[in-house]
Amino acid sequence: MQINLGSNANDARNGRDVPVTWDSRRTISSHGLVLGDTGTGKSTMLRKIISQACATSAGRLRVHVIDPHGDMGIDGASSVKFSESTDYGFNPLEVNSHADFGGVRKRIQSFISAINRTSHKIGPKQEAVLRNILADLYSANGFKADDPDTWHIGAESIPLGVKQGRIYLDVPYEEKDRAKAAGAQFDTDVKSWWCAEGQHADGLLRWGPKQFGRRQPTLLDAVRFAKKRLNAMFFGTNTATMHFLDETNRLAKSLQSKQMSAAKRGEDVADQAKLLKEIDIAKGKLLDSFRGYVGEIRTGRELEDIIKYDSSDVLKSIVDRLDNLNAIGISEYRAAFQSSLFSVALRHQGLIQRRKEAVCYVSTGGYLCCSSSTRRTIRPG
Repeated sequence: MQINLGSNANDARNGRDVPVTWDSRRTISSHGLVLGDTGTGKSTMLRKIISQACATSAGRLRVHVIDPHGDMGIDGASSVKFSESTDYGFNPLEVNSHADFGGVRKRIQSFISAINRTSHKIGPKQEAVLRNILADLYSANGFKADDPDTWHIGAESIPLGVKQGRIYLDVPYEEKDRAKAAGAQFDTDVKSWWCAEGQHADGLLRWGPKQFGRRQPTLLDAVRFAKKRLNAMFFGTNTATMHFLDETNRLAKSLQSKQMSAAKRGEDVADQAKLLKEIDIAKGKLLDSFRGYVGEIRTGRELEDIIKYDSSDVLKSIVDRLDNLNAIGISEYRAAFQSSLFSVALRHQGLIQRRKEAVCYVSTGGYLCCSSSTRRTIRPG
């Protein structure tokens, strides 16, 4: 791949026209940066770079253009707009299946780091609970942190009852009424919404084709999973047991504090009998609750969940954080158009808080971007 970037500016001052060419076979670094004031031709230069890259590439080349201003306008490019008025987004929990650079743990860490960089940083307890929630979510979907073979999703298995001539849609339970209003029908055998082939258009385009079998967990899945864990902890007898244990400890500490204060004054604790009675009552409730908890053990993971998810308050804060992230709408995932040129009009404020430049990504590994600056070392040719 060869790209003529223009002429050497220093030689041009001396009347010599020395071309500057980027050659993928000879270059050491594949990264590039286009700088210039407004109106100096950065976008034009990028279009020229993309055109030459596609023309001189040995094989088919994919170019991704992230364009916050929507003014790149590349011929032959398909365009996807991320905004509140479209259903495109991305899945922040999608696992990279590469054995060396991907994996469950790396995706979890990347997700947590993204939260801390873009919003109020979560505390150590919240981070530990979120990490455990996501690890359990991946495990429930068949992604094992220590088994790279599970990071890749193979061919889907089609369930019995699937009928020819139908497109089964990936409709979340929360959007079933919206799907019905858009014209989708529900197949009770397959347990999925569907539309006839040729009718997947207009409002039904909100939902892509359903992938049967194992799939990548989404942010909505994380919200649902965390809520289920919260409900189990909040309404389960194990939570009641922990509550009575806390209450018993609180009363015991109160009695000890009063005893120590009274001892320093050489006096007796005035309401000691009352406190001892309250402690006995609390212990009785604790024992009754613990017996109920032991009787309700089903999975063998009840105690582990109490330790793993810390407390209902911490878990509730994680549920709220995930719920708020999902409400932004950035994870309303739909597959993008497939073409040799892929133009993206980025409009989501949650994704472009600081960066305002257009960025081009060439799939061979070269990064080309433009921003505002007064420094120029290459004269556009």
